[in-house]
Amino acid sequence: MARKWSRWCFVAAMLLMLTDVTAAQLPQPIVASTYRNPINLGNMGDPYVLRWNGRYYLYPTTGGQGLRSWVSEDLIHWQSLGYVAQEPVARGAYAPEVIYWNGTFYMYLSRPNDGHYVLTSESPTGPFTQQTQSLGWSIDGSVFIDHDGRWYFTHAAGRGIRGHQMSDPYTIGPEVRLDSDLGGWTEGPGIFYRQGFYFMTYCGNHYLSKGYRIHYSVSDTGPLGPWQMAANNPIVLNTSDDFSGLGHNSNVIGPDLDSYYMAYHNRQVEFGSSIRLLNIDRLVFNGKKLSVLGAANRSQPVPKMADFYTWIDEDGYDDRWQELVIDGLQLLVGRPETAADYTAEFNFHIQERPTQPHAFIGAVFSYVDAANFIYVIVDLTEHQLIAVAVREGRHEPLGDAPLPREFDFTKLHTIRVEKDGHQARIYCDGMLKLQLALGQVEGGKIGYVYKQVEPVFRFTAFSNDVSGSSDYNVYKPIPGEIEAVHYLQDDGHFAQGGRADNPLRRGDATRIRIIDDRYVLQLAAGEWTRYN
Repeated sequence: MARKWSRWCFVAAMLLMLTDVTAAQLPQPIVASTYRNPINLGNMGDPYVLRWNGRYYLYPTTGGQGLRSWVSEDLIHWQSLGYVAQEPVARGAYAPEVIYWNGTFYMYLSRPNDGHYVLTSESPTGPFTQQTQSLGWSIDGSVFIDHDGRWYFTHAAGRGIRGHQMSDPYTIGPEVRLDSDLGGWTEGPGIFYRQGFYFMTYCGNHYLSKGYRIHYSVSDTGPLGPWQMAANNPIVLNTSDDFSGLGHNSNVIGPDLDSYYMAYHNRQVEFGSSIRLLNIDRLVFNGKKLSVLGAANRSQPVPKMADFYTWIDEDGYDDRWQELVIDGLQLLVGRPETAADYTAEFNFHIQERPTQPHAFIGAVFSYVDAANFIYVIVDLTEHQLIAVAVREGRHEPLGDAPLPREFDFTKLHTIRVEKDGHQARIYCDGMLKLQLALGQVEGGKIGYVYKQVEPVFRFTAFSNDVSGSSDYNVYKPIPGEIEAVHYLQDDGHFAQGGRADNPLRRGDATRIRIIDDRYVLQLAAGEWTRYN
């Protein structure tokens, strides 16, 4: 009882703070259009969302004569692509998931009492063609590629999800039982990595039950665990007549490059028949704690787009770009500038394989002028990722990492930069490859660098959010729980004294500590925090 009373004291204090402020003191509301779950694209279940080249591709269970797909730029407004797989094995198939690797889209689907099959395509829009006979292993297969390029396969089972290492996209190794037991049949697994933790979501009970729900587990070791089931489970559950049977989700980075969203289905009855519909809700994080800002069938803001984004191959070089030659390097640099901390994404490929040694292509960020910028290149001869800082015209190596030898750079590849303070994390095709100490480097322009290749530049973007800072200003549903450390980015707090030792929000005078891999806010008398 004391613990419950303490929680309600916290909520009451927060609500008192929100009501004891004049309108003039409140920050201006974020102007955003809204949407409302469910998103009616017709009867579908088990929605899987792939993000590729800055767009989202939805692959749900659709039944009938094959598997259909939709495409979106904002996760809310979808355009039908029609059928993307009509092979006999795709008719009546369950829970398709698609993963991109080195020019190929791999679709994993399962059939009733018939195991898993793999189909492939050179395009996210298909057509997908069958590559294997049944691989076995129950239903709801999902693939995760770790930072070292190793593949992992998870699927549904009784008394917990099962995991396997894969030797290639078509070969599944021995089974490992993961810590994900919902007391019976457990299905719909999916793994993603974020800031030192692996998150696995999964669902349970029967999909026709109002008790169908989503849970998650966390690992700081790897895709095969050990996993720890979270204390705040379930994270999605609703039993109302008009919004229940919530489950079988997928998780994806939002269009602002920093946030995460969950796609799941709900079940409702129309004219005596059961149908399932798509839902999209925002995820937020506090260390290893994951929360869903929902499950919500009420109006909420549409996902925020990146602060700057374009498909260069589609939009062309306009006045937002400048071509430069610096020390023998060819650069394409954008004119918009980032904030001091930001996330940037670069998608590219080359026209033909290079004939000259040490040809390269890569990304430029924190570009101030021709004598001060950072670049990360792919050495196309050595298959290495190399980071270099240019300071007052001097090129200083920052680090390097190997890339898979099978990578073909005539196919699309992605570099992601998370610049946070004096550090940067560099990902290639979703794999964390470099963690760099940058020193005194602020924001600047972004762009590309290349040498001895004909480049093709595609989706390119930056967002002035990084490391989950977009969680601070997003609107939180009430009633509900709000993480105390998610106070507003600007004019969001008052703390007495000077700069505090704050591991989450540098420069704040607020005191934040890490307890059990979560961030805890400590306020003194007279201090306050403010929330949307």
